[in-house]
Amino acid sequence: MALTILAPSDLIEKIARFAESTTIPVRIVHEGEADLQVVRSKGQLESIGSTLQAGGWIRCTVAREIASRLGIDKKQFGSLLDVLDIKIRDCELGCF
Repeated sequence: MALTILAPSDLIEKIARFAESTTIPVRIVHEGEADLQVVRSKGQLESIGSTLQAGGWIRCTVAREIASRLGIDKKQFGSLLDVLDIKIRDCELGCF
């Protein structure tokens, strides 16, 4: 089953390149329900829950929880965060 990512049109190409470089089956949608939502951060906002703030940041604990819930390796999820220019804060284990 593919990971469904809801993303704005200006980020779809970046996410598609990530999907091509990984073994994770990814489906990118413009509307509807998704496993993960990506939004463009207005400033450097914190990513929480299932919403990633592109250009913002995320706590290490939250990133590990999302990766686990989605069944994605932490390194692969870290690569997605890099693509979306999301910085890790409060790193606990050096996973990313």
